[in-house]
Amino acid sequence: MPKVQSDWSPTDIRVALLRAKVDQSWIARQCGISRSTVYKVIEGTTSSERVRRAIADAIEVDVRIIWPSIYVYAGGPRKRGRPWGAKNKRMKAAEN
Repeated sequence: MPKVQSDWSPTDIRVALLRAKVDQSWIARQCGISRSTVYKVIEGTTSSERVRRAIADAIEVDVRIIWPSIYVYAGGPRKRGRPWGAKNKRMKAAEN
């Protein structure tokens, strides 16, 4: 059975950013967001596909290696918006 990889820790991500000579402020400017949002994505308290990809590009590591729980094992980030529930299915059925 293959070994399940875990996500990088926030410290691992920050060390990789330091080695790449990139700081969180630079990523925030590139994405047009605040530094605190970048911090929250690194800490895992909020999610942002765009910020994750910017971090991965900055440290030149595939995003699937940094966050395998999202991009490998979960089939990718969740879609934005309201989940598709029973109410929406009934409405769709009524349209047909």
